[in-house]
Amino acid sequence: MYNRNGMNSNFWAADVATGLATIRRDGFAPMDADAGGGALTTRPVTFKGKYLFVNVDCPKGELKAEVLDANNNVIEPYTLANCSPISGDSTLTVLT
Repeated sequence: MYNRNGMNSNFWAADVATGLATIRRDGFAPMDADAGGGALTTRPVTFKGKYLFVNVDCPKGELKAEVLDANNNVIEPYTLANCSPISGDSTLTVLT
């Protein structure tokens, strides 16, 4: 059986469409905290660079981090007290 355009009607069993969805760079794994704060420990991260960049979306709060060794001990001088807090909404913010 053929449709009015001469195509096999069994081939086009439903209407079709093509679309495109986008999300911001690396904006797909949110970690949320309430007014009391929160903590997140990642799996080990290694890199050869001078800077640590993070994604942040906290216009009403702040993000701070510290670096831990394999035994969860803080590595000096990368302590929470030495970390400059960041806030706002960005996918590429340097953490100092």
